[in-house]
Amino acid sequence: MSDGARKKDRVPVDVEVVWALPSRGTSGRGRLVDVSETGVCLSIPSDVKTDRLAKVSLVCSKIPALPSGGEVMWMRVARGTTLWGIRFGSPGPNWSAWLSTQSKART
Repeated sequence: MSDGARKKDRVPVDVEVVWALPSRGTSGRGRLVDVSETGVCLSIPSDVKTDRLAKVSLVCSKIPALPSGGEVMWMRVARGTTLWGIRFGSPGPNWSAWLSTQSKART
């Protein structure tokens, strides 16, 4: 969107996640920066590279409702880390319910 407005509200978080790129046989730990109904922003070490639309798997013990994966929509290097914008395919009702409780807790 050219005006910088987001289609979905984001909820800031700081939670560890395990990620994997099955097509590359690469995995590691990162941190969720923010979450929304349709995706997440994931911070990982800057030496990890991937392609746009690569499938990524996610596991987070602190957020069991987190969808198990999605596609990398964008990548940016910022302050020694790489940020990935990940879009979920079908997040499901558990994710929507969890996100709703987080949004209400922040207001």
